[in-house]
Amino acid sequence: MLQCVERFAKRQLYILTRMASSTATGVTTDRPASCFKGKVELHVHLDGAIRAETLFDVATQRGLKLPAKDAKDLRKFCCYAEEGEHSLQRFLDTFNFFLPIIQGDVAAIERIAYEFCQDQAKMGVVYTEARYAPHLVASTVTWDHYTRLEYHSEERRAADAGRSAVTPGGVVAAVSRGFKRGCAETGVMVKALLCCMTHRPELSLEVAELAHKYRDDGVVGIDLAGFEGAVPMKEHQPAFERAKELGIHRTVHAGEVGVARNVQTAIETLHAERIGHGYAVLDDSNVYDIVKQHGTHLEACIYSSYLTGALRNLKLDLHPVQRWCADRVNCSLSTDDPGVMQCTIEEEYARARNLEGLTDADLVRMCFNAAHSCFLPEAEKKDLVAKLKSMHDEEVE
Repeated sequence: MLQCVERFAKRQLYILTRMASSTATGVTTDRPASCFKGKVELHVHLDGAIRAETLFDVATQRGLKLPAKDAKDLRKFCCYAEEGEHSLQRFLDTFNFFLPIIQGDVAAIERIAYEFCQDQAKMGVVYTEARYAPHLVASTVTWDHYTRLEYHSEERRAADAGRSAVTPGGVVAAVSRGFKRGCAETGVMVKALLCCMTHRPELSLEVAELAHKYRDDGVVGIDLAGFEGAVPMKEHQPAFERAKELGIHRTVHAGEVGVARNVQTAIETLHAERIGHGYAVLDDSNVYDIVKQHGTHLEACIYSSYLTGALRNLKLDLHPVQRWCADRVNCSLSTDDPGVMQCTIEEEYARARNLEGLTDADLVRMCFNAAHSCFLPEAEKKDLVAKLKSMHDEEVE
């Protein structure tokens, strides 16, 4: 078994690092490109998709002194490098550097949402659900790990002088404005998921209430994100019970770097309809059966699973996506954090194409899986599926 794991690790390291250095147009393959049309992306973090140029521009406008001379230099601090240890904690630490740049800046937050629509449209995405934690960039919430940053002291206080406080609700309103403007100009459809943070369960009930308040402004669900296992998932149960009561859709990060039982807890205790990542289900046949029986959608992010070390402890000779496709499990492809990881959904599909055994039909099927499992109202979901059928000629069974 150890030899199998080593073979898998070496093969995936080769494939993923080779594909990471390829641009969407530079990927060569003998297969037709039909599967790249009309993509649906369900697992992408808005705060992980910010352009470095925008961060540098906002920092300059706010008078923040960064340890970088330009946007290109800034990427060394706000993008996750392949070099070094691959771990979820190291990846999450990257956000602690750049989120304070936009914290409490309504114009910057709206701009980021608007630019996200532009970037998704360029990638041929027709529908996407972007998730973010409104509390992380509200000025009314304190995060200890932010205040330790050098540029977050005197310069930041001076920049905020006279600025109105920005609540989590103000953040949601700003993002909604940005999405509305971006969607109108690009034609892409973008909806929002509001994230509860694993280590701050006392804020989760407010997230559910915000999702309800802004459901007519493009918010279609809630998520539980952050470092898996920071606190027991059950501490977030009241918020997810409330969301279910209000008819708000639910997805949960589980089984990424944690155990398979976390996926079961997410489904049975937090009423998760979708699971973010979920790779660990293949370590427990009982939990895997629960996922299949419920038809729970698994949001897969291939490159992310490599960079965060999510596959390190799994006893597998295949990437989970290969097994899920072979078993016809309800799953799809997403980028996770394209800005931080410097990847695109085009490249994610290209990586999937290079996984042994996956076919064009598998990739098209995952696209339709995403459409059927999205959190749109049923009538809008039917329209989305119909649009995909017109772009792909037909749906793969």
